[in-house]
Amino acid sequence: MTPSTTVNPLSRVDEYKEVQWYYWDAASTVAGIVYTPFSLLAASYHWLRGYRSKPLPPCARGHGWLGSLPELAERKYRLLPFLRSYAHTYGDHGICKLQIGPKVFYLISDPKLASAILKKSSAFTRGESLRIWRKFSPGGLDEGKETLKYRKQALQAIGAGHFAHYFPSIRLVAEEWEKRIAGLAELGVPVDIMMESERAALAAIGESLFKIDPHDPDESNPFSLDAENDQKCVEFLHAFHTLFGLITTRISSSLANIPYVGDQLYNWKYQKESVQMEQAKQTLKMVLRPIFEELLQDPERIPPDSHFAMLLKNFGIDIQNPDYDLILDQSLGFLQASFETASKSLGWTLYTLTQHPEIQTKLREALRQQFGHSPPESFEDLKSVPYLFQVIEESLRLFPPFPFLLRDIDKPESFKEYEVNKGETFIVAPFFVHRNPEYWDDPETFNPDRFKEEMLTDAW
Repeated sequence: MTPSTTVNPLSRVDEYKEVQWYYWDAASTVAGIVYTPFSLLAASYHWLRGYRSKPLPPCARGHGWLGSLPELAERKYRLLPFLRSYAHTYGDHGICKLQIGPKVFYLISDPKLASAILKKSSAFTRGESLRIWRKFSPGGLDEGKETLKYRKQALQAIGAGHFAHYFPSIRLVAEEWEKRIAGLAELGVPVDIMMESERAALAAIGESLFKIDPHDPDESNPFSLDAENDQKCVEFLHAFHTLFGLITTRISSSLANIPYVGDQLYNWKYQKESVQMEQAKQTLKMVLRPIFEELLQDPERIPPDSHFAMLLKNFGIDIQNPDYDLILDQSLGFLQASFETASKSLGWTLYTLTQHPEIQTKLREALRQQFGHSPPESFEDLKSVPYLFQVIEESLRLFPPFPFLLRDIDKPESFKEYEVNKGETFIVAPFFVHRNPEYWDDPETFNPDRFKEEMLTDAW
C-alpha cells in the first residue's frame, strides 16, 4: 500500500448540503445573537482554563438543536448514504463532528484514530448500544472486564486450536452445501447468494455449537441443509433479521438518544416495533429451546470434558438443572457475534467474485492446482493457497460485516487528538476506514493483490 490523494475515500456521492429551513434558520440566527455574549464569556473561560488546548473536529453548521437531522430526514433516514456524503465533505482529517438532534457523534475514517479508540475499552465503551442490546438479551453479552472474561472462557472451552477443532464440521457442511447449490442449479432455481450463505453459516454453527460432539456424524444437526429444515431455518433467519434490524434502528435513532426520556418517547412513537421485537425474540427462543432440551434430556451422556459441557459450565449452567432463559440469551449472543459476521463475509465474498470473473477463475485454478477436486483435509492446508486469503481480506476491506461500531465517551481526556466531551459518541466506521485514500491506492477497486503474502500472518 502506498499513500494516494487522487481519489476521495467516499467518491461517487453527492456532497453534503444543508436543507434550507428558512423559519428555523431565522429563529436560530435570532437565538444566536442573544446567546453570543454568553458564548463569548464561556469561550474566554475555557481558553483561560486551557480547555481548548486541543482542536475541534470539523462539522456542518447545522440547525440549532436539530443539528443535521433535517438532512438525514430528507434522505429518508438512509444512514449510509447520509454518512458517506457528510464524511465526503467534512472528513478530510479522518474525523468530523456530527449532531443528530440532541446527540453528538464523531465519525471516524482514519485507521490510527480508530485503533486508538478501540484499544481504550475502559474510556470508550459500548454503553448506549450495549444497553439497548441488553434490553433484549439480559443474560447475554456484558461489557469491559466481563466481556474479556466471556471471551477467555469461550476460548478455554473450545481450546487453543479452535480452528482445527471445528474444521471437520465446517468441511462437512461445505460438502453438503456444494450438493445443495448444485441441486438448485440443476432445477434451474435462481440462487439467492445471501440467503444461501446464511443457511450455510447457520448449518456450520449448528454442526459446531448445537451438538454434544461436533465430530460425531451420527448426531443430528438441528440446522442441517436438508430440505425439510428449510421452513424452520427461514423462520429463524427472518426473526433474527427482524430483531437485530430493529435493535440497530433503535440504537441509531435520534429520538431514542434523547437523554432521560428517549426510551419512553421511542416506545410511545414506535409501539408496533416494540411488539415486533418481542415476537422475533420469542420465535428465536421457540426454535432454540427444543434443541437444548433434547441435548440436555440425559445429562449423563454429556462427557464432562467435552467442549459443550465446558461452555455450559463456564457460563454458569448446571446441566443437571439448566436455566434455559440464560442458555437462550447466551445463544443469541453467540449467533449475533458469529453467525452474522460469517454469513455476511461469505455472501459478500461470493457476490464480489461473481462481479470479477477473472479473479474467480484465478482463485479456482489456485485451489484446483493445490487440492485437485477434493476439499482440503485441515485448516492448515488452506495456508498453501495464500490467494484465497488475499481474496477474503479484500472482500472484508470493501464489505466489512459491521460497517459502523459505536463507542460512548466516558473519559474524554483519554482521546488526545481532538476536543471531545463525556456523553458523546464515536462512530468508528470500518466502511470508511477501508476506503481512505491516504492508506489505500484506488480504494473503491476490488484488488486482492494489494494484500501481499507476508501481510497474511495475522489473518492465519
